[in-house]
Amino acid sequence: MNRFFVLACLVTVCAAATVATADLAFIPIYPGDNWVSAPLVPFNPDPASVFAACIGDCTLSRLDAPTEYVIVYDPEWPSEFGIIYLGDGYKVSNPTANTYYCSYEGVPDGVPDSQGIMTDMMISLPGNQYDGLDAGGMHWVGQPFYHDTCISECYITDGTGAWTVEEAVSWGWIEGLWNYLDAQTQTVHTAGPASLGAYDTYLRTTHMYEIRTHKDNLALIVPAYSTPEPTYGLVHNGDAYDPIISIASAHFRFKVWGRATILDSYSFTVNDGSGPIKVVAPGFSGIHNGDFGVASGRFSGEGTNRVLNALPCDVVGPD
Repeated sequence: MNRFFVLACLVTVCAAATVATADLAFIPIYPGDNWVSAPLVPFNPDPASVFAACIGDCTLSRLDAPTEYVIVYDPEWPSEFGIIYLGDGYKVSNPTANTYYCSYEGVPDGVPDSQGIMTDMMISLPGNQYDGLDAGGMHWVGQPFYHDTCISECYITDGTGAWTVEEAVSWGWIEGLWNYLDAQTQTVHTAGPASLGAYDTYLRTTHMYEIRTHKDNLALIVPAYSTPEPTYGLVHNGDAYDPIISIASAHFRFKVWGRATILDSYSFTVNDGSGPIKVVAPGFSGIHNGDFGVASGRFSGEGTNRVLNALPCDVVGPD
């Protein structure tokens, strides 16, 4: 990858007018706190539209990085909050016991050009612009793709060049461990390059990360194409309940298979004879009750509450 380049990034809502096709995105909102992002540029970026499934019961907030002021969405004053942007992170507090799946139509993943080639994304890291210092600040950054990205393949730029995250950390420009929330377990972990000892080494779709910089006016470059994580099949689905899977799921994807039982429009189970595994894949298709199904993704939860989280493209059925 050329480390010195001009990145033309189309992330504004007006892009929707030039794109003929649409994709459907799902953002899961679990009971408790959620740190999320929009994985597609929404055709309707109104927060009340993107988060329509939960906005009446939940509290939505964003961080204005230049002032470091947290803005809470108020339907009576929506202009103060603004619209939903690709690359921004949001916190959603869900006081109910319900899990919501917020869905919306948007520009296909990566804002592809006429040849179907996805676009690298550049996310501004302005730092605090009102403290009189060139000392950076806190940012809520969202994964701007509907797939995962290896952090070691991301770059930091100051406008004069592009460097690896590890290099920017070594110069004191940016913290190398970025907090994120596993909403299903309500546990905060760190993401970052493997060399820095991060719990997870990928930016995960629909996730938000707290990134602190120590220098103003930087940007994070997230490549559209990234080395995929290794995917391993289990000998038996029942092996998913082994405690070691909790550790392995931070670094690997797993594949499960078996006879499918549809639970709802967002989830199903597969049973290979050793027990059922629940798969959560909002928007999945091509699989029905009794079909042989295969799903790949990442496990979350503990014990009998463990589920495999997958994207629709990671679910394979007879259709």
